[in-house]
Amino acid sequence: MSGIYPPESGGPAKFTKEFAEWFAAKPGYCTVVTLTDENSSTIHGEHQQIIKLTRSLNLLVRYLRVALTIRKNSKVDVPILAAGMFLETYLATRFSRRKYIAKVPGDFVWERARNNGYTNLDIEDFQSVALNLKYKVFRWAASRSLKGASRVIVPTRQLEKLCVRWGVKKEKISYIPNSVDLSLFNSTIRDRTEFDLLTVCRLVKWKGVEELIAVAKELNLKLAIAGDGPERPHLENLAKKIGVEVTFFGDISQTQLLDLYRHSRIFVLNSSYEGLSHALLEARASGLFSIARAHTGSEDVIENDKDGILCGSSTYPELKSAITHVLSNPEFESACISRSLSRTKEVFDKNRNFEKIFQLLKVSAS
Repeated sequence: MSGIYPPESGGPAKFTKEFAEWFAAKPGYCTVVTLTDENSSTIHGEHQQIIKLTRSLNLLVRYLRVALTIRKNSKVDVPILAAGMFLETYLATRFSRRKYIAKVPGDFVWERARNNGYTNLDIEDFQSVALNLKYKVFRWAASRSLKGASRVIVPTRQLEKLCVRWGVKKEKISYIPNSVDLSLFNSTIRDRTEFDLLTVCRLVKWKGVEELIAVAKELNLKLAIAGDGPERPHLENLAKKIGVEVTFFGDISQTQLLDLYRHSRIFVLNSSYEGLSHALLEARASGLFSIARAHTGSEDVIENDKDGILCGSSTYPELKSAITHVLSNPEFESACISRSLSRTKEVFDKNRNFEKIFQLLKVSAS
């Protein structure tokens, strides 16, 4: 279950599609329930069906419809895996013996508050602030739906701590990092470097793309930006105003993204909050040097000064200094890339981590 699904972008969408396809290949039969901005529809396949329910309904009606759809298409003895729509899944399993596992990609309450302009606080500070009634209800609903899960999967240690703070018992939490398909994303095909810097993210304020554009201008570097979002018009105007060479690709296909990884040198994820970025894993598996913000989920991926650089806090370098250091030290760059390739294979392989999730589902069924 997920509130988004390809062609929509985002970690939960990517995970849900990839895990459903992986599970169907075992072979098994998988039903995906998700939301769409279009009319409701159902896509039937040999080993899976995808039920897309329209978002255009009244919120309460939509919650009930999603919950009923999940209940109708689930079995008592087969646990549900939810990568979103936790409240709807919680409602669907009440008063029955159905169980569900929640895979938590981030703090939906904080993200909604940031997107709606309710707060400018970072995710950690937001946890302690006094909320108005609306967001108190959101927090209660989010916490209750996670506490109702038989297991909670988190991709980062930061999210593990937050889940405990929201009332989830620590013994119910399993740490399984996000993953990358190493048969698809790899460093075997790399030729010319067309872009000095690359970032792949949703274009919202906390992703730090504005600073990245400014640094690219200061260092006279070519920057590629893949992804879309509400900040794109502002960022395009900024790049034009200061005269920096930036190419905005928008949301692109996987084939185009693979090509972009192969023709870029340094991947930068300047987000002040991050769960565990699939793009960061893909870039590292593709042989790019990686730079990301400290005190985010990226700390679960990058070992600072060993296989990449963490930046952006009092104990770490600023973004400009980190990029300059990489560009002026090719031996350091090469050594870090070699270690990041090894670590990605060891820790973030999709088949290995999907199997861990599958085993949790089997245990929950017993």
